[in-house]
Amino acid sequence: TIQELNEVNKKIANINNAIINGFYNSAMNEESKQLEQQKDILERKLYLIDSISKKPFLSIEDIRLSLQKDLSELEHSNTTMAKLIIQNYVKKILINEKDIDIQVIFDSNVFSY
Repeated sequence: TIQELNEVNKKIANINNAIINGFYNSAMNEESKQLEQQKDILERKLYLIDSISKKPFLSIEDIRLSLQKDLSELEHSNTTMAKLIIQNYVKKILINEKDIDIQVIFDSNVFSY
């Protein structure tokens, strides 16, 4: 995840350098916004990982805050960002004739619903 964050920061810097050098177009603006949103998600993820590693367990308050931040992001994000957020929680969706099994991930554990 640190590597992903470094890659996103590098892409943001490249876009900023291109704009400074006069190579601006509207697609760059949209990509810059998406990269900034992705950066925010990765930073939150790293913060949670760091918090978890320092605590013997994940508190209910930690879970609540994380879910509230991601829910807020889902309500205000585009499809690409929504997909990234959902991928943080959903490991697998199995659909058969009788039911739908959704396996979610939280704190490195997989739960089926």
